[in-house]
Amino acid sequence: MESIVIAGFLNENELQDLENINLMYNKYWAPVNWSMAICMQAYKEGCIETIPGVVAIQTEIKKFRTGLAQLCNYDWVPIPIAYPQ
Repeated sequence: MESIVIAGFLNENELQDLENINLMYNKYWAPVNWSMAICMQAYKEGCIETIPGVVAIQTEIKKFRTGLAQLCNYDWVPIPIAYPQ
């Protein structure tokens, strides 16, 4: 996980928050949930002025999450070698 911080995709405090989550499932969906919460917080603070704006942003986040889910689904499928080596 430290490599994600070094690459700049995650801050140190976010890494600690992620490590402190106790779930029986994988934790990699937590940043998606964080982004949805930040979107709602931005609306409450007036940074996003209208509900359609919130819906548009959250729709894009949901599309991204769907793409991640598809990637995870394909990760379970073994791909046979096309040519003998």
